[in-house]
Amino acid sequence: MTTDELLGRKDTKLSFIVADDVDFICDSIESILKKGKHECLAKVNNGLQLLAEIEKAAPDVIFLDINMPEMDGLTALEKIQKQGLNVKVIMVSADSSTETKEKAIELGAIGYITKPFLPEHIETVIKTME
Repeated sequence: MTTDELLGRKDTKLSFIVADDVDFICDSIESILKKGKHECLAKVNNGLQLLAEIEKAAPDVIFLDINMPEMDGLTALEKIQKQGLNVKVIMVSADSSTETKEKAIELGAIGYITKPFLPEHIETVIKTME
């Protein structure tokens, strides 16, 4: 048994998908999470691409923007929940309205990060899942 195991520390590495129509945001989230040795399964630019990727891979967590072309994040979130997938969804959006946050949580998101974000915001959410 390792010291970490004796102290109750987990060595859980999460797999994730980032869905955002701004490549810089996808790359930023990926970079932050890879520092923690988490695995990026895909980066996509809209909800339709996200749904296709989820069929190929089963991520532990999805970082999901709301305003995207072809299929927005709230619609994608609703479809993910209807499929009954065991995946945690964290919304990452510039929309900071209470109404939108409440809608996302109502649809099943476990968290909501407002853009612009700091690396600590992403890290804090991930630590709650490890």
